[in-house]
Amino acid sequence: MFLWWLSWSWAEDNCGGPMVIRKILPLHEASDVPINSQIFVALAGNGNADHMRILVRENIGGLPVEFDLQTACYAHESDTEYHCNYELKPYQDLKEHKEYQISLSGTELHAEGCFGYSTTFTTGHSRIELDTAPPTLEIVGYMPRPEDAVGDCDWQDAMKYELSVQVQDPDMERISIIHAYEVDPESCQEELVHSVFPIAGIDFFDFHQVLKPSTEGERCYRAEHMDWAGNRTESSPTICWDMDNNVGVPFYGCSEDGEPVVPDENDTEDNVVENDTGIDSEEAPSGGFSSEVVVQTDGGCAGGLIFIPFLFHRRRRR
Repeated sequence: MFLWWLSWSWAEDNCGGPMVIRKILPLHEASDVPINSQIFVALAGNGNADHMRILVRENIGGLPVEFDLQTACYAHESDTEYHCNYELKPYQDLKEHKEYQISLSGTELHAEGCFGYSTTFTTGHSRIELDTAPPTLEIVGYMPRPEDAVGDCDWQDAMKYELSVQVQDPDMERISIIHAYEVDPESCQEELVHSVFPIAGIDFFDFHQVLKPSTEGERCYRAEHMDWAGNRTESSPTICWDMDNNVGVPFYGCSEDGEPVVPDENDTEDNVVENDTGIDSEEAPSGGFSSEVVVQTDGGCAGGLIFIPFLFHRRRRR
C-alpha cells in the first residue's frame, strides 16, 4: 500500500509540465509566405495564455510588427494539460520579400522563466484567400478510452467521442488549421475544444474528444477550416450524438432570440449519420498529422530539446 501511495504521489507531482510549443505558423524558415499571413502559435502544458510573450520583428532583431492578439485555451484530456492558441493579426500586410523573426519568451508565470525560442520566415509577394466549401463533420462513435491509451496524468475512466472531419479543397502547399467547437444546444453557446493541423494536401482526419469524468453524455460538435491568413470557411453542419439510437443527428441552430430551431420532422430523416464503422482511432488517428514537434530552448535553463506529441477560449452565439 505504501509503495502504491508513493507511486501515485510521484505521478501527481510530475503532472503538468511548463508550456511548450505545439505548432508555429508560418513554419520555420518557410519561404514565399503570403503577405496577408497572420502568426499562429499553439502551446501545450500546465498554464494559460499569460505564460508566454510573443514578439514579431522585421529581419532578426529589427523593427517590431504591431498586431492584434486573440488567445484561446482549453483543457486537453487532463486537469494539468491545456492547449492555448495565439492568433497574431498584423495591422498591415507584411512587406514583400522580407525576412521576419518570431520570438517566444516565458513570462514570470512560466515554470521556466528563461524559456526562449525563435524562428524565421520570408515573405513572397502574393496574398492567400480561402474560397472553398465548409468542411463536414461526422461523429463516428461514443465509447470508453482504451486503458493502454490513458496516461498517468490523464483523466481516468473517461469517455470519448470519435470525430472525423472532411476538408473541401485542401491547401496543397501549406499546413492548414481545423478548429472543433462544442455547441450547447440548449443555450446555443459554444466553445473551442480542439485545434489540429493536417498537413498539406490532406482532405480528412480523425481525432478523439475526451470528456472530463462526471460530464459524460450527449454532445454536439461543429468544425471550421482556417488558413495562414486567418481566413475561415463557413462552419460545418453541427452534429449531435443521439444516445438512444447511437447515431449522429443534425442540429439546426438557434433563432435570433437564442432558442434552438425545431425542424420539420419530414426534413430530418435524410440527415441522420449512421454509426456503422465501429472505428476506434485512439491508437492510430488518420489524416496525415505531423507526428511530433521539436522545441529547442535557448541557453540558461535546462536547455536541450523537448519533444511533445503533435496532435480561441471563445464563446459566441450562432
